[in-house]
Amino acid sequence: MSVEISNSEMQTFRDCRRKWWLQYVRRLQPLRVSKVGPLPLGTRVHAALEAHYAEGADLLSAYRDLTDHERLVIATEGLSDEKFEDEAELGRIMLEGYLKWVEDQGLDSDLEVIGVEEILRYPVPLRDGSEATLLGKIDLRIVRKVSNTRAVLDFKTAA
Repeated sequence: MSVEISNSEMQTFRDCRRKWWLQYVRRLQPLRVSKVGPLPLGTRVHAALEAHYAEGADLLSAYRDLTDHERLVIATEGLSDEKFEDEAELGRIMLEGYLKWVEDQGLDSDLEVIGVEEILRYPVPLRDGSEATLLGKIDLRIVRKVSNTRAVLDFKTAA
């Protein structure tokens, strides 16, 4: 029997075994998930980039659709949206800057997307003779048309 484990799961186990047990063994999730902070911001930016590269969606429109949806959720739950609005604007500015950088550098001009949000699996033998499978997710797998080189692009936001 092979156990599959991701880097996130390993980090959670190292940080707090109780949280790991609740989240990965019991599969429990918090009743309310925050709509503000580094993780939700990064998730929205990442989802917009995925829609842009996987579906050809306009990046800023995709981001606006995501933030509009989150605004509805916040209003429905009766939460304060002041911090969310600041964060939504920050995400928009980040994506505008990304688009300008990509255009100025011509980064997407010879890019062919061959995979989006793919899960990679790597088997690792364990001392007891069993096997674990390390899981990873890549944002974009591409081919540069001019050089015919393959690469992985990984998008990150930072607080």
